[in-house]
Amino acid sequence: MSWPETRGTVRATDEGGVLPDDPGEDPRFRKLVEGILFGRRFVLTYNVALLGVLVVFTAWHWGEKFTLRRKRRDARRKEGEDEGFDELQYQPKPIPIINKTLPTNAISLFVLTYIGLNIFYNFYNMPMDIQYVFVFADRCGLIFSANLPILYLLAAKNQPIKFLTGYSYESLNIFHRRVGELMCLGTFLSYEAIYFTSLGSFRQRMYEIFLITHILLQNARPDFLWFHYHTSRPYVGISLAIFLIDRLVYRLWLKSTSHPATLTSDDDEHAWFSLLIRAQATSGFTRTLLDYARTHRQTRIRLDGPYGSSHALDVLSSSDTAIVVAGGSGIAVAYPLLYALLQPLSRDLETALSKKSTKKVKLMWIVHSASHREWLPHDKIKELQDWGLEILIPMPTEVAGRPDVPLSLGKWADDSGETGVVVSGPDTLVRDVRNTCAGLIAQGEDVRVQVEKFGW
Repeated sequence: MSWPETRGTVRATDEGGVLPDDPGEDPRFRKLVEGILFGRRFVLTYNVALLGVLVVFTAWHWGEKFTLRRKRRDARRKEGEDEGFDELQYQPKPIPIINKTLPTNAISLFVLTYIGLNIFYNFYNMPMDIQYVFVFADRCGLIFSANLPILYLLAAKNQPIKFLTGYSYESLNIFHRRVGELMCLGTFLSYEAIYFTSLGSFRQRMYEIFLITHILLQNARPDFLWFHYHTSRPYVGISLAIFLIDRLVYRLWLKSTSHPATLTSDDDEHAWFSLLIRAQATSGFTRTLLDYARTHRQTRIRLDGPYGSSHALDVLSSSDTAIVVAGGSGIAVAYPLLYALLQPLSRDLETALSKKSTKKVKLMWIVHSASHREWLPHDKIKELQDWGLEILIPMPTEVAGRPDVPLSLGKWADDSGETGVVVSGPDTLVRDVRNTCAGLIAQGEDVRVQVEKFGW
């Protein structure tokens, strides 16, 4: 195994001879130099490969978006057309002992492909000999540097990938974490502080520490990399540009504190905080906001967002049967979608009620306590029902346990047309809905499922 020939340099004496110990004449040294130079040329194609993947997903998203908007009701899928698709939609059980929630098989397959791509670029044309360990280390450093821009891009709240692919910030954040974990393998010591503070259990308990640690370390590490490893400078520069554009251009007008939240609204005139300020507001900003709301009728705030996408609404709008499954505060996601689907073109209620729609719109709202039903006012529910919503609110889980979600979804799925399903709630509920839809697809049903999750 050999690399392309590379011209070496020799150090000559005053008499024109070559020093006996000149490393340029040592074949082993020349091979090391050739290996390093080859690696630096080869890694340039890594970004081209990632760009190709982005182009594929962009074309897929916009092609699907165009198809959904056409609403072709006469071209039905034949039974068994998506036999392999159901396996990709399936979400495995959490990992035992550590109770780690796994994504769908499709996401896991994509992550494994990404890891395989990195392994390929680290080991391609790399001799398995101890004398080339420096060349291997240099290659690993190059791959690490090449991954920096994509790591920063996926972490940015305002990013083009969200627009190009239709994936929400929370969905893309899954890949951001996987990229970060892979990079931790290459820089085991320097990035472990970032990794352990980014674990889901740590973020939920000490979000402020996670945020501060990430901001400080994500700025310190590229600085050291810039001065220590000159070859990485183009990648570090791109990463820095992404960070500055996201933080300065889009967030310069915001205050220094950041508090992730989910708001819901039924029109362009107002939004509710009532679905955000909940009984579990025991500490932090949410508790402060709750105390403030109890003593003040109004206040002025600044908002940055949204970070979601319209794909969920597109899926529901293009379906003959639209099903929304909400668990607890997931109703904050469900209500605006239902309102957008059912809101009459006319503001005149009598005119709206006289119009019959062939679309079936259904909601399953699972709550832990009966008091949680007050999060969505009764008059709002009644309004949606008057417009044609079919709603199912099972007994609270603290009384009757978890409802049979697969049974209800199976009854609601329309075997004579498209069924769009959107779910928002706890991980266990999301997994049940995903796997139920995967089973329906395997049976020949035309089902699309979209998950909307809370995240930061």
